[in-house]
Amino acid sequence: MEEDLNFVQRLRNCFRIHWNGFFYLLSPLVLLPLLFMQPLMENRALYILLLAFLWYAVDVLPQGVTAVLPIIWYPLFGIMSSMEVCMSYAQDSQMVFILSNYLAISIVHNKLDRYIALRFLKKFGVNPTRILPTLMILTFLLSIFIPDACACSLMIPLAKAILQILDEINVCKPIDNSILLKDDETPYPSKVANAFYIGIGYAANIGGMTTFWSSESGYEFQNVYNDTNAEANLFLKYIITALPVTICLLIFTIVYLEIIFLDLMWSKSERRITYDDEASVASLDVILNDNKQEKSAYVVVTLCLMVAFVILLIIVKILDQLGKENKHLYIKYSTFLMLICLIAFVCPVDFSFLNYFICQKPPVYKTSPSILPWSTIPKQMPWGHFLVYGSGLAFGVGINKAKVYKYLAEHLVESKSLVEKQLGFMGVGLLLSTMGANHLITKSMISLGIKASSLNNTDSSLFTIPIPITLACSLSFLLPVSSISNCFSSGWGNLRSRDIMLAGIGPTIVGFVLIFSFMFLGNVMTNLFETKL
Repeated sequence: MEEDLNFVQRLRNCFRIHWNGFFYLLSPLVLLPLLFMQPLMENRALYILLLAFLWYAVDVLPQGVTAVLPIIWYPLFGIMSSMEVCMSYAQDSQMVFILSNYLAISIVHNKLDRYIALRFLKKFGVNPTRILPTLMILTFLLSIFIPDACACSLMIPLAKAILQILDEINVCKPIDNSILLKDDETPYPSKVANAFYIGIGYAANIGGMTTFWSSESGYEFQNVYNDTNAEANLFLKYIITALPVTICLLIFTIVYLEIIFLDLMWSKSERRITYDDEASVASLDVILNDNKQEKSAYVVVTLCLMVAFVILLIIVKILDQLGKENKHLYIKYSTFLMLICLIAFVCPVDFSFLNYFICQKPPVYKTSPSILPWSTIPKQMPWGHFLVYGSGLAFGVGINKAKVYKYLAEHLVESKSLVEKQLGFMGVGLLLSTMGANHLITKSMISLGIKASSLNNTDSSLFTIPIPITLACSLSFLLPVSSISNCFSSGWGNLRSRDIMLAGIGPTIVGFVLIFSFMFLGNVMTNLFETKL
Protein backbone atom coordinates (compact mmCIF):
# COMPACT_ATOMS: atom_id res chain seq x y z
CA MET A 1 0.00 0.00 0.00
CA GLU A 2 1.24 3.52 -0.86
CA GLU A 3 0.21 4.76 2.63
CA ASP A 4 2.63 2.32 4.31
CA LEU A 5 5.70 3.60 2.45
CA ASN A 6 8.15 5.92 4.21
CA PHE A 7 9.61 9.08 2.68
CA VAL A 8 12.72 7.38 1.23
CA GLN A 9 10.66 4.65 -0.44
CA ARG A 10 8.28 7.19 -1.93
CA LEU A 11 11.21 9.26 -3.17
CA ARG A 12 12.73 6.15 -4.73
CA ASN A 13 9.45 5.37 -6.50
CA CYS A 14 9.26 8.95 -7.72
CA PHE A 15 12.73 8.77 -9.26
CA ARG A 16 12.04 5.31 -10.73
CA ILE A 17 8.87 6.46 -12.47
CA HIS A 18 9.80 10.05 -13.34
CA TRP A 19 13.56 9.67 -13.89
CA ASN A 20 13.36 11.05 -17.41
CA GLY A 21 11.77 14.28 -16.19
CA PHE A 22 14.51 14.76 -13.60
CA PHE A 23 17.13 13.96 -16.23
CA TYR A 24 16.14 16.53 -18.83
CA LEU A 25 15.69 19.19 -16.14
CA LEU A 26 18.97 18.52 -14.30
CA SER A 27 21.30 17.75 -17.23
CA PRO A 28 21.41 21.39 -18.48
CA LEU A 29 22.25 22.51 -14.92
CA VAL A 30 25.08 19.99 -14.53
CA LEU A 31 26.72 21.24 -17.74
CA LEU A 32 26.13 24.91 -16.87
CA PRO A 33 29.78 25.71 -15.87
CA LEU A 34 30.78 25.32 -19.53
CA LEU A 35 28.86 28.49 -20.38
CA PHE A 36 31.19 30.61 -18.21
CA MET A 37 34.51 29.14 -19.38
CA GLN A 38 36.84 30.80 -21.88
CA PRO A 39 36.78 30.89 -24.85
CA LEU A 40 33.06 31.58 -24.63
CA MET A 41 31.86 30.68 -28.13
CA GLU A 42 33.67 27.34 -28.31
CA ASN A 43 32.48 26.27 -24.86
CA ARG A 44 28.91 27.30 -25.61
CA ALA A 45 29.00 25.07 -28.68
CA LEU A 46 30.42 22.23 -26.56
CA TYR A 47 27.62 22.76 -24.03
CA ILE A 48 25.00 22.25 -26.76
CA LEU A 49 26.83 19.20 -28.16
CA LEU A 50 27.14 17.50 -24.77
CA LEU A 51 23.54 18.25 -23.84
CA ALA A 52 22.24 16.83 -27.13
CA PHE A 53 24.55 13.81 -26.78
CA LEU A 54 23.10 13.03 -23.33
CA TRP A 55 19.50 13.43 -24.48
CA TYR A 56 20.05 11.26 -27.55
CA ALA A 57 22.00 8.62 -25.62
CA VAL A 58 19.49 8.22 -22.78
CA ASP A 59 16.34 8.46 -24.96
CA VAL A 60 15.03 10.96 -22.44
CA LEU A 61 12.66 12.36 -25.09
CA PRO A 62 11.59 11.09 -28.51
CA GLN A 63 14.50 11.45 -30.93
CA GLY A 64 12.57 13.88 -33.12
CA VAL A 65 12.12 16.22 -30.12
CA THR A 66 15.81 16.16 -29.19
CA ALA A 67 16.56 16.97 -32.84
CA VAL A 68 15.20 20.53 -32.49
CA LEU A 69 17.76 21.55 -29.84
CA PRO A 70 20.05 23.32 -32.37
CA ILE A 71 17.13 25.48 -33.54
CA ILE A 72 16.68 26.71 -29.95
CA TRP A 73 20.17 26.95 -28.51
CA TYR A 74 22.39 28.10 -31.39
CA PRO A 75 20.53 31.42 -31.95
CA LEU A 76 20.13 32.02 -28.19
CA PHE A 77 23.88 31.59 -27.61
CA GLY A 78 24.82 33.73 -30.63
CA ILE A 79 26.58 30.92 -32.49
CA MET A 80 24.32 30.99 -35.55
CA SER A 81 21.29 32.98 -36.66
CA SER A 82 17.88 31.31 -36.85
CA MET A 83 18.07 31.47 -40.65
CA GLU A 84 21.47 29.72 -40.72
CA VAL A 85 20.31 26.97 -38.37
CA CYS A 86 17.13 26.25 -40.31
CA MET A 87 18.97 26.26 -43.64
CA SER A 88 21.50 23.77 -42.26
CA TYR A 89 18.64 21.26 -41.90
CA ALA A 90 18.03 21.41 -45.68
CA GLN A 91 21.36 20.54 -47.30
CA ASP A 92 21.91 18.29 -50.32
CA SER A 93 22.52 15.22 -48.16
CA GLN A 94 19.16 15.82 -46.45
CA MET A 95 17.48 15.53 -49.84
CA VAL A 96 19.39 12.30 -50.45
CA PHE A 97 18.01 10.99 -47.14
CA ILE A 98 14.40 11.95 -47.93
CA LEU A 99 14.45 10.66 -51.52
CA SER A 100 16.09 7.39 -50.46
CA ASN A 101 13.19 6.91 -48.05
CA TYR A 102 10.76 7.50 -50.93
CA LEU A 103 12.41 4.73 -52.95
CA ALA A 104 12.34 2.37 -49.98
CA ILE A 105 8.61 3.08 -49.60
CA SER A 106 8.05 2.25 -53.29
CA ILE A 107 9.77 -1.11 -52.77
CA VAL A 108 7.50 -1.91 -49.82
CA HIS A 109 4.35 -0.60 -51.52
CA ASN A 110 4.78 -2.88 -54.54
CA LYS A 111 5.89 -5.86 -52.41
CA LEU A 112 9.23 -6.17 -54.16
CA ASP A 113 10.80 -6.59 -50.72
CA ARG A 114 8.65 -9.63 -49.95
CA TYR A 115 9.25 -11.11 -53.40
CA ILE A 116 13.03 -10.93 -52.93
CA ALA A 117 12.90 -11.91 -49.24
CA LEU A 118 11.13 -15.20 -49.98
CA ARG A 119 13.74 -16.18 -52.54
CA PHE A 120 16.53 -14.95 -50.28
CA LEU A 121 15.35 -17.22 -47.45
CA LYS A 122 14.92 -20.13 -49.85
CA LYS A 123 18.53 -19.67 -50.98
CA PHE A 124 20.28 -18.89 -47.68
CA GLY A 125 18.00 -20.59 -45.14
CA VAL A 126 15.99 -19.27 -42.21
CA ASN A 127 18.70 -19.24 -39.53
CA PRO A 128 19.15 -15.62 -38.30
CA THR A 129 22.85 -16.25 -37.57
CA ARG A 130 23.35 -16.93 -41.30
CA ILE A 131 21.00 -14.23 -42.53
CA LEU A 132 22.74 -11.40 -40.64
CA PRO A 133 26.23 -11.81 -42.20
CA THR A 134 24.69 -12.27 -45.65
CA LEU A 135 22.70 -9.04 -45.36
CA MET A 136 25.71 -7.15 -44.04
CA ILE A 137 28.08 -8.38 -46.76
CA LEU A 138 25.57 -7.48 -49.49
CA THR A 139 25.10 -4.01 -47.96
CA PHE A 140 28.86 -3.56 -47.65
CA LEU A 141 29.39 -4.37 -51.34
CA LEU A 142 26.55 -2.08 -52.41
CA SER A 143 27.77 0.85 -50.34
CA ILE A 144 31.21 0.69 -51.94
CA PHE A 145 29.65 1.89 -55.20
CA ILE A 146 26.60 3.93 -54.14
CA PRO A 147 25.90 6.31 -51.21
CA ASP A 148 25.13 4.84 -47.79
CA ALA A 149 21.52 6.07 -47.73
CA CYS A 150 20.85 4.53 -51.14
CA ALA A 151 22.28 1.19 -50.03
CA CYS A 152 20.03 1.32 -46.95
CA SER A 153 16.99 2.16 -49.10
CA LEU A 154 17.48 -1.15 -50.92
CA MET A 155 18.44 -3.35 -47.96
CA ILE A 156 16.32 -2.12 -45.03
CA PRO A 157 12.97 -3.01 -46.72
CA LEU A 158 14.43 -6.43 -47.51
CA ALA A 159 15.37 -6.95 -43.84
CA LYS A 160 11.90 -5.85 -42.74
CA ALA A 161 10.25 -8.32 -45.11
CA ILE A 162 12.57 -11.12 -43.95
CA LEU A 163 11.59 -10.44 -40.33
CA GLN A 164 7.88 -10.58 -41.23
CA ILE A 165 8.34 -13.92 -43.00
CA LEU A 166 10.41 -15.35 -40.12
CA ASP A 167 7.52 -14.40 -37.84
CA GLU A 168 5.02 -16.15 -40.14
CA ILE A 169 7.02 -19.39 -40.12
CA ASN A 170 7.57 -19.21 -36.32
CA VAL A 171 11.34 -18.69 -36.33
CA CYS A 172 11.47 -15.40 -34.39
CA LYS A 173 9.43 -12.31 -33.60
CA PRO A 174 10.17 -8.87 -35.10
CA ILE A 175 8.75 -7.10 -32.02
CA ASP A 176 9.92 -7.26 -28.39
CA ASN A 177 6.71 -7.88 -26.45
CA SER A 178 8.51 -7.82 -23.08
CA ILE A 179 8.89 -4.01 -23.15
CA LEU A 180 6.08 -2.11 -21.44
CA LEU A 181 4.89 0.67 -23.72
CA LYS A 182 3.36 4.03 -22.93
CA ASP A 183 0.10 4.98 -24.60
CA ASP A 184 1.77 6.83 -27.50
CA GLU A 185 4.77 4.53 -28.01
CA THR A 186 5.43 2.37 -31.07
CA PRO A 187 6.51 -1.24 -30.35
CA TYR A 188 10.27 -1.71 -30.23
CA PRO A 189 12.16 -4.32 -32.29
CA SER A 190 13.27 -7.68 -30.95
CA LYS A 191 16.94 -8.60 -30.59
CA VAL A 192 16.95 -10.27 -34.02
CA ALA A 193 15.36 -7.20 -35.60
CA ASN A 194 17.91 -4.98 -33.84
CA ALA A 195 20.71 -7.11 -35.26
CA PHE A 196 19.35 -6.87 -38.82
CA TYR A 197 18.59 -3.13 -38.83
CA ILE A 198 21.74 -2.06 -36.99
CA GLY A 199 23.88 -4.51 -38.97
CA ILE A 200 22.73 -3.07 -42.30
CA GLY A 201 23.29 0.50 -41.10
CA TYR A 202 26.79 -0.30 -39.87
CA ALA A 203 27.69 -2.30 -43.00
CA ALA A 204 26.63 0.64 -45.19
CA ASN A 205 28.81 2.95 -43.11
CA ILE A 206 31.80 0.60 -43.24
CA GLY A 207 31.44 0.03 -46.99
CA GLY A 208 31.31 3.77 -47.56
CA MET A 209 34.71 4.14 -45.88
CA THR A 210 36.35 2.01 -48.59
CA THR A 211 36.27 4.55 -51.43
CA PHE A 212 36.15 8.31 -51.99
CA TRP A 213 32.83 8.55 -53.75
CA SER A 214 30.44 6.50 -51.63
CA SER A 215 30.86 8.30 -48.30
CA GLU A 216 30.42 11.97 -47.51
CA SER A 217 33.73 12.08 -45.61
CA GLY A 218 35.59 10.53 -48.53
CA TYR A 219 33.95 12.98 -50.91
CA GLU A 220 35.19 15.93 -48.85
CA PHE A 221 38.65 14.33 -48.66
CA GLN A 222 38.73 14.10 -52.45
CA ASN A 223 37.57 17.70 -52.89
CA VAL A 224 40.24 19.06 -50.55
CA TYR A 225 42.99 17.14 -52.26
CA ASN A 226 41.79 18.10 -55.74
CA ASP A 227 42.11 21.72 -54.62
CA THR A 228 45.60 21.20 -53.19
CA ASN A 229 46.99 19.33 -56.25
CA ALA A 230 47.97 16.25 -54.26
CA GLU A 231 50.08 13.40 -55.62
CA ALA A 232 48.58 11.34 -58.46
CA ASN A 233 48.64 8.02 -56.58
CA LEU A 234 46.66 9.34 -53.63
CA PHE A 235 43.64 7.20 -54.51
CA LEU A 236 45.78 4.06 -54.38
CA LYS A 237 47.23 5.09 -51.02
CA TYR A 238 43.74 5.66 -49.64
CA ILE A 239 42.49 2.27 -50.87
CA ILE A 240 45.56 0.44 -49.52
CA THR A 241 44.81 1.87 -46.08
CA ALA A 242 41.01 1.77 -46.14
CA LEU A 243 40.35 -1.64 -47.70
CA PRO A 244 42.03 -3.83 -45.04
CA VAL A 245 40.55 -1.63 -42.30
CA THR A 246 37.00 -1.98 -43.63
CA ILE A 247 37.24 -5.73 -44.28
CA CYS A 248 38.60 -6.42 -40.78
CA LEU A 249 36.03 -4.06 -39.24
CA LEU A 250 33.16 -5.70 -41.14
CA ILE A 251 34.19 -9.18 -39.94
CA PHE A 252 34.48 -7.96 -36.35
CA THR A 253 31.12 -6.15 -36.50
CA ILE A 254 29.33 -9.25 -37.81
CA VAL A 255 30.72 -11.41 -35.00
CA TYR A 256 30.11 -8.69 -32.39
CA LEU A 257 26.45 -8.21 -33.36
CA GLU A 258 25.89 -11.96 -33.42
CA ILE A 259 27.27 -12.21 -29.89
CA ILE A 260 25.30 -9.35 -28.29
CA PHE A 261 22.00 -9.81 -30.16
CA LEU A 262 21.89 -13.44 -31.34
CA ASP A 263 23.78 -15.04 -28.42
CA LEU A 264 26.35 -16.60 -30.74
CA MET A 265 28.70 -17.68 -27.93
CA TRP A 266 25.95 -18.94 -25.62
CA SER A 267 24.62 -22.08 -27.26
CA LYS A 268 22.85 -23.18 -24.06
CA SER A 269 21.35 -19.79 -23.26
CA GLU A 270 17.61 -19.70 -22.61
CA ARG A 271 17.41 -16.57 -24.79
CA ARG A 272 18.91 -18.35 -27.81
CA ILE A 273 16.53 -18.71 -30.76
CA THR A 274 15.09 -22.19 -31.17
CA TYR A 275 12.83 -23.38 -33.97
CA ASP A 276 11.91 -26.45 -36.00
CA ASP A 277 14.05 -26.14 -39.12
CA GLU A 278 12.13 -28.66 -41.24
CA ALA A 279 8.74 -27.21 -40.32
CA SER A 280 9.98 -23.68 -41.04
CA VAL A 281 11.27 -24.65 -44.49
CA ALA A 282 7.98 -26.40 -45.26
CA SER A 283 6.04 -23.30 -44.20
CA LEU A 284 8.31 -21.17 -46.38
CA ASP A 285 7.52 -23.36 -49.41
CA VAL A 286 3.80 -22.92 -48.77
CA ILE A 287 4.17 -19.12 -48.63
CA LEU A 288 6.23 -19.19 -51.83
CA ASN A 289 3.52 -21.10 -53.67
CA ASP A 290 0.82 -18.73 -52.40
CA ASN A 291 2.77 -15.65 -53.51
CA LYS A 292 3.08 -16.89 -57.08
CA GLN A 293 -0.52 -15.79 -57.59
CA GLU A 294 0.24 -12.16 -56.71
CA LYS A 295 0.60 -9.44 -59.35
CA SER A 296 4.04 -9.98 -60.86
CA ALA A 297 3.89 -6.86 -63.06
CA TYR A 298 4.17 -4.62 -59.99
CA VAL A 299 7.28 -6.46 -58.86
CA VAL A 300 8.93 -6.50 -62.30
CA VAL A 301 8.40 -2.79 -62.98
CA THR A 302 9.66 -1.79 -59.51
CA LEU A 303 12.66 -4.11 -59.86
CA CYS A 304 13.56 -2.53 -63.22
CA LEU A 305 13.36 0.90 -61.62
CA MET A 306 15.68 -0.14 -58.78
CA VAL A 307 18.22 -1.58 -61.25
CA ALA A 308 18.16 1.69 -63.18
CA PHE A 309 18.54 3.51 -59.86
CA VAL A 310 21.75 1.63 -59.00
CA ILE A 311 23.21 2.05 -62.50
CA LEU A 312 22.56 5.79 -62.49
CA LEU A 313 24.22 6.20 -59.11
CA ILE A 314 27.32 4.32 -60.28
CA ILE A 315 27.77 6.54 -63.35
CA VAL A 316 27.13 9.73 -61.39
CA LYS A 317 30.88 10.06 -60.79
CA ILE A 318 31.41 10.77 -64.49
CA LEU A 319 29.09 13.75 -64.38
CA ASP A 320 30.57 14.77 -61.07
CA GLN A 321 33.96 15.07 -62.74
CA LEU A 322 32.34 17.12 -65.52
CA GLY A 323 30.92 19.38 -62.87
CA LYS A 324 34.38 20.06 -61.46
CA GLU A 325 35.68 21.02 -64.90
CA ASN A 326 32.64 23.13 -65.78
CA LYS A 327 31.61 25.47 -62.97
CA HIS A 328 28.16 25.88 -64.57
CA LEU A 329 27.46 22.14 -64.33
CA TYR A 330 27.57 20.83 -60.78
CA ILE A 331 25.49 17.69 -60.29
CA LYS A 332 25.25 15.66 -57.08
CA TYR A 333 23.40 12.52 -56.00
CA SER A 334 20.22 14.37 -55.05
CA THR A 335 19.60 15.24 -58.73
CA PHE A 336 19.62 11.61 -59.80
CA LEU A 337 17.54 10.49 -56.85
CA MET A 338 14.94 13.13 -57.67
CA LEU A 339 14.90 11.90 -61.28
CA ILE A 340 14.25 8.31 -60.15
CA CYS A 341 11.57 9.46 -57.70
CA LEU A 342 9.89 11.51 -60.44
CA ILE A 343 9.78 8.41 -62.63
CA ALA A 344 8.29 6.46 -59.72
CA PHE A 345 5.61 9.13 -59.22
CA VAL A 346 4.51 9.28 -62.89
CA CYS A 347 5.31 5.84 -64.37
CA PRO A 348 2.42 3.31 -64.21
CA VAL A 349 3.13 0.15 -62.29
CA ASP A 350 1.51 -2.00 -64.98
CA PHE A 351 1.06 -1.58 -68.72
CA SER A 352 -2.57 -2.54 -69.16
CA PHE A 353 -3.15 0.76 -70.99
CA LEU A 354 -1.13 -0.63 -73.92
CA ASN A 355 -4.11 -2.87 -74.75
CA TYR A 356 -5.79 0.17 -76.29
CA PHE A 357 -3.00 0.45 -78.87
CA ILE A 358 -3.17 -3.20 -79.93
CA CYS A 359 -6.96 -3.24 -80.19
CA GLN A 360 -7.56 -5.38 -77.12
CA LYS A 361 -9.84 -4.87 -74.16
CA PRO A 362 -8.00 -3.78 -70.99
CA PRO A 363 -8.50 -5.85 -67.80
CA VAL A 364 -10.27 -2.90 -66.15
CA TYR A 365 -11.38 0.51 -67.31
CA LYS A 366 -9.49 2.69 -64.86
CA THR A 367 -6.26 4.63 -64.57
CA SER A 368 -3.16 2.53 -63.90
CA PRO A 369 -1.64 3.36 -60.49
CA SER A 370 1.87 4.80 -60.40
CA ILE A 371 4.85 2.94 -58.97
CA LEU A 372 4.82 5.26 -55.96
CA PRO A 373 1.47 6.94 -55.17
CA TRP A 374 1.96 10.06 -53.08
CA SER A 375 -0.73 8.94 -50.63
CA THR A 376 1.49 6.08 -49.39
CA ILE A 377 4.36 8.34 -48.32
CA PRO A 378 2.82 10.01 -45.21
CA LYS A 379 1.87 6.58 -43.83
CA GLN A 380 5.37 5.07 -43.98
CA MET A 381 7.82 7.98 -44.02
CA PRO A 382 9.80 8.33 -40.74
CA TRP A 383 9.35 12.11 -40.61
CA GLY A 384 10.86 12.41 -37.13
CA HIS A 385 14.19 11.19 -38.46
CA PHE A 386 14.15 13.92 -41.09
CA LEU A 387 14.70 16.21 -38.10
CA VAL A 388 17.19 13.81 -36.49
CA TYR A 389 19.44 13.77 -39.54
CA GLY A 390 18.95 17.52 -39.99
CA SER A 391 20.11 18.12 -36.42
CA GLY A 392 23.35 16.30 -37.22
CA LEU A 393 23.91 18.65 -40.15
CA ALA A 394 23.15 21.63 -37.88
CA PHE A 395 25.63 20.39 -35.27
CA GLY A 396 28.29 20.14 -37.97
CA VAL A 397 27.66 23.69 -39.16
CA GLY A 398 27.67 24.93 -35.56
CA ILE A 399 30.99 23.19 -34.82
CA ASN A 400 32.54 24.91 -37.83
CA LYS A 401 31.04 28.31 -37.03
CA ALA A 402 32.30 28.19 -33.43
CA LYS A 403 35.60 26.61 -34.55
CA VAL A 404 35.32 23.89 -31.91
CA TYR A 405 37.55 21.61 -34.00
CA LYS A 406 40.34 24.21 -33.90
CA TYR A 407 39.87 24.75 -30.16
CA LEU A 408 40.33 21.00 -29.51
CA ALA A 409 42.99 20.12 -32.09
CA GLU A 410 45.08 23.18 -32.96
CA HIS A 411 47.70 22.41 -30.31
CA LEU A 412 48.44 19.16 -32.18
CA VAL A 413 49.66 21.04 -35.26
CA GLU A 414 52.97 22.01 -33.62
CA SER A 415 53.64 18.50 -32.28
CA LYS A 416 56.89 16.90 -33.49
CA SER A 417 55.54 13.35 -33.21
CA LEU A 418 53.64 12.00 -36.22
CA VAL A 419 52.05 9.29 -34.05
CA GLU A 420 50.78 11.90 -31.59
CA LYS A 421 49.34 13.94 -34.46
CA GLN A 422 47.58 10.94 -35.96
CA LEU A 423 46.09 9.79 -32.66
CA GLY A 424 45.07 13.31 -31.64
CA PHE A 425 43.42 14.28 -34.91
CA MET A 426 41.68 10.89 -35.16
CA GLY A 427 40.35 11.20 -31.61
CA VAL A 428 39.01 14.74 -32.06
CA GLY A 429 37.44 13.87 -35.41
CA LEU A 430 35.81 10.75 -33.97
CA LEU A 431 34.37 12.60 -30.97
CA LEU A 432 32.95 15.49 -32.98
CA SER A 433 31.48 13.29 -35.73
CA THR A 434 29.53 11.32 -33.12
CA MET A 435 26.90 14.07 -33.36
CA GLY A 436 26.65 13.71 -37.15
CA ALA A 437 27.68 15.75 -40.21
CA ASN A 438 30.93 13.80 -40.47
CA HIS A 439 31.61 15.33 -43.91
CA LEU A 440 31.64 18.85 -42.42
CA ILE A 441 33.86 17.71 -39.55
CA THR A 442 36.16 15.92 -42.01
CA LYS A 443 36.56 19.02 -44.17
CA SER A 444 37.52 21.19 -41.20
CA MET A 445 39.81 18.61 -39.61
CA ILE A 446 41.60 17.92 -42.91
CA SER A 447 42.41 21.62 -43.27
CA LEU A 448 44.19 21.41 -39.90
CA GLY A 449 45.72 18.06 -40.89
CA ILE A 450 47.24 19.54 -44.04
CA LYS A 451 48.73 22.34 -41.96
CA ALA A 452 50.19 19.76 -39.58
CA SER A 453 51.49 17.65 -42.48
CA SER A 454 53.23 20.61 -44.09
CA LEU A 455 55.42 20.98 -40.99
CA ASN A 456 56.97 17.55 -41.63
CA ASN A 457 60.12 17.45 -43.71
CA THR A 458 59.15 14.60 -46.08
CA ASP A 459 56.60 14.70 -48.87
CA SER A 460 55.52 11.16 -48.00
CA SER A 461 53.85 12.44 -44.83
CA LEU A 462 51.37 14.59 -46.79
CA PHE A 463 48.70 11.87 -46.69
CA THR A 464 49.50 10.26 -43.35
CA ILE A 465 47.34 12.63 -41.27
CA PRO A 466 44.31 13.44 -43.50
CA ILE A 467 43.64 9.80 -44.42
CA PRO A 468 43.23 8.60 -40.79
CA ILE A 469 41.16 11.74 -40.08
CA THR A 470 38.78 10.83 -42.92
CA LEU A 471 38.47 7.21 -41.79
CA ALA A 472 38.07 8.11 -38.10
CA CYS A 473 35.31 10.62 -38.88
CA SER A 474 33.46 7.79 -40.64
CA LEU A 475 33.36 5.66 -37.46
CA SER A 476 29.89 7.03 -36.74
CA PHE A 477 28.19 4.15 -34.95
CA LEU A 478 27.14 5.38 -31.51
CA LEU A 479 23.89 7.34 -32.02
CA PRO A 480 20.99 7.54 -34.49
CA VAL A 481 22.20 11.04 -35.41
CA SER A 482 25.80 9.93 -36.00
CA SER A 483 25.40 8.93 -39.66
CA ILE A 484 22.84 8.87 -42.43
CA SER A 485 22.77 5.05 -42.39
CA ASN A 486 22.19 4.96 -38.61
CA CYS A 487 19.39 7.48 -39.03
CA PHE A 488 17.82 5.42 -41.82
CA SER A 489 17.96 2.19 -39.82
CA SER A 490 16.66 3.89 -36.68
CA GLY A 491 13.71 5.45 -38.50
CA TRP A 492 12.58 2.25 -40.22
CA GLY A 493 13.27 -0.04 -37.27
CA ASN A 494 12.17 2.29 -34.43
CA LEU A 495 15.51 1.58 -32.75
CA ARG A 496 16.35 2.78 -29.27
CA SER A 497 19.55 4.75 -28.74
CA ARG A 498 20.67 2.39 -25.98
CA ASP A 499 20.65 -0.55 -28.43
CA ILE A 500 22.57 1.45 -31.04
CA MET A 501 25.14 2.52 -28.44
CA LEU A 502 25.55 -1.05 -27.17
CA ALA A 503 26.12 -2.22 -30.73
CA GLY A 504 28.35 0.73 -31.64
CA ILE A 505 30.89 0.65 -28.81
CA GLY A 506 32.74 -2.38 -30.16
CA PRO A 507 33.05 -1.28 -33.83
CA THR A 508 34.05 2.25 -32.77
CA ILE A 509 36.92 1.11 -30.54
CA VAL A 510 38.11 -1.65 -32.88
CA GLY A 511 37.80 0.62 -35.92
CA PHE A 512 39.94 3.28 -34.23
CA VAL A 513 42.60 0.70 -33.34
CA LEU A 514 42.57 -0.76 -36.87
CA ILE A 515 42.96 2.63 -38.55
CA PHE A 516 45.86 3.61 -36.31
CA SER A 517 47.50 0.18 -36.65
CA PHE A 518 47.48 0.22 -40.45
CA MET A 519 48.62 3.85 -40.56
CA PHE A 520 51.42 3.07 -38.07
CA LEU A 521 52.46 0.14 -40.26
CA GLY A 522 52.45 2.50 -43.23
CA ASN A 523 54.65 4.96 -41.33
CA VAL A 524 57.19 2.22 -40.54
CA MET A 525 57.29 0.97 -44.14
CA THR A 526 57.69 4.52 -45.45
CA ASN A 527 60.60 5.19 -43.08
CA LEU A 528 62.30 1.93 -44.10
CA PHE A 529 61.89 2.80 -47.77
CA GLU A 530 63.34 6.29 -47.27
CA THR A 531 66.27 4.87 -45.26
CA LYS A 532 67.18 2.49 -48.10
CA LEU A 533 67.06 5.36 -50.58
